[in-house]
Amino acid sequence: EEREGDVAHSKAAQLQADFSGQFREILVSYHPAGLPNDPPGKASNLAWAFKALLRHLVIGQYELSNVVLTVADADSEFHSSYFNCLAQHFLETGDEIRYMRIWQSPVLHVKNYHRQPALVLVGTMFTSMQELAALADPNAVRFPYSSYSLSLALARRVGGWDAEWIAEDYHMGIKCFLLSLGRSTVVPVLVP
Repeated sequence: EEREGDVAHSKAAQLQADFSGQFREILVSYHPAGLPNDPPGKASNLAWAFKALLRHLVIGQYELSNVVLTVADADSEFHSSYFNCLAQHFLETGDEIRYMRIWQSPVLHVKNYHRQPALVLVGTMFTSMQELAALADPNAVRFPYSSYSLSLALARRVGGWDAEWIAEDYHMGIKCFLLSLGRSTVVPVLVP
C-alpha cells in the first residue's frame, strides 16, 4: 500500500528479488490511501490490484482467455503441486465451464495454532474441519474462502472485487454466482 511509504517499496523490491525468474513477470502497484469508499484491507487492495493488472494486460496485448488469478491471504502457503493441479483443472475443463469456475484449495489453520488462545484455537479447528468437509462433499454449497483461484474472464464478467467488503472471498463467490445466474461453481483442488 502506498501509505506504507518506503517500506512498501522495500517489500516490493525484496519480493521481486526473491521470486525473480520464477514468474513471467512481477507487476508492482501501490494502492493509494484515502480513496473514496475504499477502506484499508484485503478487499480494497484486491479491487485496486485487479484494475491495475487489467490495464497492464490490455496494454501489453496479452491473451486474456488464458489468465487465471489466484487470491491469497498474506500468510497463505500453497502446496508445491497446487499451481500444476490448477493448470490441469483449467485446461481439462471445457470452455463453457472453465470461465464459470472458482477453484478452492484446502485451508488449514495450523500455521501458528500453538500460539493461539484456546477459544481461538477451537474456532479455527472447527473452521478448518467445516471447510474441508464442504470441499469433500460433492453436494455441498461451497464459497471461496481465504485463498482461491478464478479465471480473469469470470472476474471481469462480475466487475472484479468490491473495495468495501471485509469478507471479500464470500462476497466474490456470491457475486459470481448471482451475476452468472447460478452457473458459477466452486471446485476443490485437493492438495493442502
